[in-house]
Amino acid sequence: MVEVTDPSSVQAAFETFKHRFGKVHAVVYTTSLEIPQQWFSKVEASQMERALHVNVMGLFNVMQCAIPLLRG
Repeated sequence: MVEVTDPSSVQAAFETFKHRFGKVHAVVYTTSLEIPQQWFSKVEASQMERALHVNVMGLFNVMQCAIPLLRG
């Protein structure tokens, strides 16, 4: 399993992939973290921070590692 919020975890996964398969042809980022349905005024800042960290920074970390392998 890869912890997408941890750049070193993502990097290790892509290094393993590169060693095993070589080039990356496509990236499908399907990880997401949802905030349980509730009134927005009831959402805690920590819930929002975690969701943003997984959904935005996780994608950033994955693409930082994937782009060099997509290029070639």
